[in-house]
Amino acid sequence: MQVPGMFHADLTDLTRISPISSKFGLGGPIGKRAHDIINAYTVAFFDKHLKDTAIALLDGPSKQFLEVIFETRQP
Repeated sequence: MQVPGMFHADLTDLTRISPISSKFGLGGPIGKRAHDIINAYTVAFFDKHLKDTAIALLDGPSKQFLEVIFETRQP
């Protein structure tokens, strides 16, 4: 998965805790949307692998998250 506009700091809570983080370029331009994406895919991953639940979000591109580039690779 790739999310254009998401920076490394978006994978932490730094951009949500400190209002000045964006002034220093620590977060990407998609802001809060980054956390929505991270949360949805994290929950989907654990539901699939810990609860053995079929999760469509992990099967390919999602209409809910159009900015996510979903790529699969075959071994």
